[in-house]
Amino acid sequence: MKIPFHKLGRKLETTFPRWSAALLLLGFLFSSVALPAARGEVRAAAHQAPPTLDVIINEIAWMGTAASSYDEWIELYNPGSVDIDLTDWLLTDNGDINKTLSGTIFAGEYYLLERTNDDTISNITADDTYSGNLGNTVEVLELWDNGTAPKLIDTANKDGTAWYAGDNDTKASMERIAVIADSPSAWVTNNGITINGLDGDDPPNPILGTPKQPNSFSYPPRSIIINEVAWAGTEAYFGDEWIELYNPNTYDIDLVGWRLVSDSGEVDIFLNGTVFANSYFLLERNDESITSLSEDMVYNSGLLADTGEVLRLLAPDRSEIDTANSDGGVWPAGTTSPPSSMERMSADKDTDDNWVTNVNVSATANDAAGNSIYGTPGYANWGYSVVYTPVPPATITPTPTTSMTLLINEVAWAGTAASSADEWIELYNPNSYNINLDGWRLVAADGEPDISLSGTIPKDGYFLLERSNDDTVSDIEADQIYPYTDNTLSNDGEKLMLIDPGNNVVDYANRNYGNWPAGTSSPSYGSMERRAVVEDSDSAWITNTGIVKNGKDAEGNPINGTPKEANWAFSVTATPSPIPSRTPIPSPTPSRTPTPYPFQSVVLNEVLPRAAHDWNEDGTVDVYDEFIEIINRGTRSINLQGWKIDDERNSGSQPYTLPNISLAAGERIAIFSSVSHISLSDGGDTVRLIKSNGQISDVVTYTVVKKSDQSWCRFPEHGFWRTDCFPTPHEENVLSGKAFVRSAQEVSHACLVPDTVPDAILRVECGGLGINVINSAFWDELTGDAPVVAITGRAKWSTWFR
Repeated sequence: MKIPFHKLGRKLETTFPRWSAALLLLGFLFSSVALPAARGEVRAAAHQAPPTLDVIINEIAWMGTAASSYDEWIELYNPGSVDIDLTDWLLTDNGDINKTLSGTIFAGEYYLLERTNDDTISNITADDTYSGNLGNTVEVLELWDNGTAPKLIDTANKDGTAWYAGDNDTKASMERIAVIADSPSAWVTNNGITINGLDGDDPPNPILGTPKQPNSFSYPPRSIIINEVAWAGTEAYFGDEWIELYNPNTYDIDLVGWRLVSDSGEVDIFLNGTVFANSYFLLERNDESITSLSEDMVYNSGLLADTGEVLRLLAPDRSEIDTANSDGGVWPAGTTSPPSSMERMSADKDTDDNWVTNVNVSATANDAAGNSIYGTPGYANWGYSVVYTPVPPATITPTPTTSMTLLINEVAWAGTAASSADEWIELYNPNSYNINLDGWRLVAADGEPDISLSGTIPKDGYFLLERSNDDTVSDIEADQIYPYTDNTLSNDGEKLMLIDPGNNVVDYANRNYGNWPAGTSSPSYGSMERRAVVEDSDSAWITNTGIVKNGKDAEGNPINGTPKEANWAFSVTATPSPIPSRTPIPSPTPSRTPTPYPFQSVVLNEVLPRAAHDWNEDGTVDVYDEFIEIINRGTRSINLQGWKIDDERNSGSQPYTLPNISLAAGERIAIFSSVSHISLSDGGDTVRLIKSNGQISDVVTYTVVKKSDQSWCRFPEHGFWRTDCFPTPHEENVLSGKAFVRSAQEVSHACLVPDTVPDAILRVECGGLGINVINSAFWDELTGDAPVVAITGRAKWSTWFR
């Protein structure tokens, strides 16, 4: 269950502790210019939020039962892990149902409402009854939390047309297929395979529905198949990958809520559109001109590894419908030269011998450079017409590398601002299992240092070595101390080697033995950070410049590094790079860039530093309408109890610890400042999402906020950050939208000038003499073409930077 953050707002405290830039207002306020009188206020508030799916309308027998068409029933379901009190909740339609609920719907349980009395389903006790009736057409059923701040929880048949499912002739119920938003594709008619309950007839008839038990419907295996995979791209560009799905059924399937994901997380596609009966659905990566055919969907993601991936197709209920290369080895088919697709040979189960390499030039499709494609995008597979002959797939020979079972992840070769002798080194375990370090060594080529390691490095965890004593990073406990004597790292460069108990070199840092490829000495003492889980090279490292940092030195100074936390370099790589021009790739073909650290399921999704509408719906436009949104991009529910959100480490607001709350796959949660008390600076700030074990899950840094109600968000949500989003707390991110405007009597405004202004301006604007003096026309004249403020009440104003 989501915590009702919108209910926890409070009035703004009149303190603004941070400012990052002086505004031009100061001179105006202390000049002889008289401020004109304020105009009438235009009050504004957030648009109505969509359903939150804390509880869903799960099944509807709008047609009644075989005993009587009047014997309607409705079932609710709680998909969360927390019991929910239904006091003051309301179930209503656009007709004559207006039922106030009561009681509790327990976690993972059902709540049955029968019409008029408890005889509708004769052998199952109803949780409540309702009066009125559901019409057979033109109905919208809504579930509301009708407390202090009314909130729409869920809908059924939101279009208000004929019911999305259900059968009036057979009296089969309308069932929800999964915990997904209400839409035509979210509902099916009970197919009679699984039924429950008896009607009120004598003798009673079985009910074609599943009251008080799980719904009957699920998509069968391979109801859609992964039909063709161009993991090698095209001759025009190896990144021009495309994937084809196929619907072998005689009925269309709406893909809303479906997902195509690789085990590495590099490919994670939230599908939309329709795959028609006996037809194909073409997905193209990043660009709609990969093939000369019309694609059905463009997706943004990383690359499929040439060495093999597992692709999984998931239904809206996250059941696995199909796979490609399920054994996780090298691709069973397809080649890189020439780039040729991997084609399914039949709709049978995914096995290595059910795939074949397309060896024919397509007569129907060309790549972005006009070359013929070796594949059949959008058409029947050539592989369906051939008899399988085992042919070894093209062998992919990686560049010889170390195993990188463990990584040398960060090196503070210059020491710290407290002492250049206070060196520290961090190791990283990218695996899903712990590793015992007994017998391992960390050695420099010149023999100093030579450290015999001990202890355990946890899965997806860090191991901090501090030189001489545990004061080097004074606020973080070292995992191991190594001796001071003769163990210094030369500032001119070292070759570090990580050696396992079998005397194998597992990883290097600066293997070419030249100058350090990154890191700085006095005055900043920035550490040398690994960019990703990649082989050591000069380009694999970056200098920590203090944008994201962690830990304090022996004198309490912040360290420009990230000991025991995810490297800042990870957040740097989230910035999109320019897409290469679509010209044939010269030889040799550039190598692919591996995933920068393991895929994170739970990440930051949207940040609104400056609000101009009542987004938390507490009746006041103030700084407590700022929010930080989190999304679960994974395939399973994750409990966030003990996780934290915070701004810059050891500065600004105190961290906020999340309560016992679970995020389902694909679910988002917006945490308003009224709850977290985290003040997001208009002058730029860093937002961090911290796991319960103290590790960083995600980081985003934003710059000066030039406009109110313009959020920073991932767009698309599995992609990169944008600076021009429209606020959508709890909703899918968008680039534009419209806020719902209430009447002036419904919303008040706190006194909110930008939080970057000097105290002198704050006292004038928000003190007794400053009441109602803000006039947007006056200030717009003074600032030329400054952005126009959306409302004229006492809300945050756009910061005048150009």
